[in-house]
Amino acid sequence: MKKAGERFADRSNTRPRKAMMLDYQPDRTQEDIRGTVFGEQVALAYRLIPPNLVASFIVSFVMWLLLLSIPGGRSPHWWFVSMGLMHLGRYLSVLVFRKSEGAAERPLVWARRYVMG
Repeated sequence: MKKAGERFADRSNTRPRKAMMLDYQPDRTQEDIRGTVFGEQVALAYRLIPPNLVASFIVSFVMWLLLLSIPGGRSPHWWFVSMGLMHLGRYLSVLVFRKSEGAAERPLVWARRYVMG
């Protein structure tokens, strides 16, 4: 029977560790690493848009229902339609980002598109 320390020292049966994007690479400059990190941040922002859109749409719907009880004409309807169009536009930008081949090479362009929204 193996001692406690020997059980954990033997790593032959473990899977090899996946290489992480930011593993130490001496030939990469600080700017390359910053660009890679920025690109990952932009990709993360685009990955988080769909759940945020669902939550935002639910809040918009509830607000629309509340605004209907206030007499004021068609304003709540136009507001809800404009919010829906904004949600649709955001979701279409996510689809374009996912299908884009060069999104990783141009994170600044996609970051600006994200902010313009």
